[in-house]
Amino acid sequence: VTGVQTCALPILRFTVMPADGGVIVQMRVYDRRKDDSHNKTYLIPDTEEDIAHRIGQIVAMELIRL
Repeated sequence: VTGVQTCALPILRFTVMPADGGVIVQMRVYDRRKDDSHNKTYLIPDTEEDIAHRIGQIVAMELIRL
């Protein structure tokens, strides 16, 4: 098929898991061009008032690094 283009942007996936004392957020970035992936784990403590806001900050920070 001619004219078909694949997305060259890296793929960003995240998993949120409850844990004792907080929430674990695992980020996985996969670069199709390099066939390479990087993983990073974050812990959001129960003392954090707005977990959704903190997850948004983590995702934004990872997008900046792309």
